[in-house]
Amino acid sequence: MKILILSCNTGEGHNSAGKAVMEAALLRGHEVEFMDLMLLGGKTVSHMVGGAYISIVRHIPAFFSLLYKVGGLISSSTRKSPVYYANSLLAGRLDRYIKEHSFDLILTPHLYAAEVLTCLKHRGLLSVPVIAIGTDYTCIPFWEETDCDCYIVPQKDLLGELIHKGLPKKQLFPLGIPVKQAFSTQKKRSLARKLCRLPSDAHVYLVMSGSMGFGKVNLLVAELIRKLEADEYVVVICGNNRRLRQILQTTFGKNP
Repeated sequence: MKILILSCNTGEGHNSAGKAVMEAALLRGHEVEFMDLMLLGGKTVSHMVGGAYISIVRHIPAFFSLLYKVGGLISSSTRKSPVYYANSLLAGRLDRYIKEHSFDLILTPHLYAAEVLTCLKHRGLLSVPVIAIGTDYTCIPFWEETDCDCYIVPQKDLLGELIHKGLPKKQLFPLGIPVKQAFSTQKKRSLARKLCRLPSDAHVYLVMSGSMGFGKVNLLVAELIRKLEADEYVVVICGNNRRLRQILQTTFGKNP
């Protein structure tokens, strides 16, 4: 098959899930194209959308929380939201792109792309099957206004919430979030410790905060280090947050 995977650069979680599907599809002999949906509007649009989202989440999380709550209040399966109409502005360009390249299947790990594809479907312009992949352990606002042929969701415990929000039960498949093949490769503990320059018999705490590295990671690390025993270590993954990495290096760089 010829498969199109549509994502959006609002954090790497969506991209990682999409690239994991691409990796698996390529191994099975399919032809796959992975694309940032917002590039259809130009690089400036892509940078603006991705940059604005990441900046809000990282620097003014209270405002993001407010937007999320407002989204929850206006989100409905019986009407379309401003988010839907904003995304639908790319419908014409996406329609032309799909028809020019004759795809057999479209997958998207991102709400925005699902919105645009829903718009095309309701206009009678889309005959290609669409699979949506959820990457959140909840039903985020606006998924219920999409109309995809199939929804891959992280776990079965989410089914009740998704159905309550208005998504069709028969189109929900709790298969998990796709991950790269490398995560299925078992490594020897001793080799992993050697690669990470950690004592083989130490106790290690791993702190992660997504690709954006947001949250009060430095405070968590400070509290962990304050309570560490002699044979305990902390490993922190900062994602793309260079400022967080600099803060941690400045504060704890000399701590063994």
